[in-house]
Amino acid sequence: MTHLYYRGAHGAMIVYDTTDRKSFLRMKEWYAELMENAPDTITVMIVANKIDLNNDATSPEEVDEFLHSVGHPLFERCSAQRGDNVTEAFTELCRQVLIVNPSLASV
Repeated sequence: MTHLYYRGAHGAMIVYDTTDRKSFLRMKEWYAELMENAPDTITVMIVANKIDLNNDATSPEEVDEFLHSVGHPLFERCSAQRGDNVTEAFTELCRQVLIVNPSLASV
């Protein structure tokens, strides 16, 4: 049944809490599930939220290692509380979805 949630998806954003290591580990699980069930053409952005708290539970190297291991170019650090990079994250995800699926621009 899980695969039905992903059918027809063109883009996905997976957000984790930078202050909570378990959140980072769960993000990796969500990513694996998404890639297992979503269409091959899906565009995914990983978002590190709560950067305003300056209390990262994961090192930048660990994050980079994960992103590199999955060949994932879309990543944004943001603060939903302050609004830092939130619009930019959504805009970039949509821009990338339209690059992969240009026919969606006329919808």
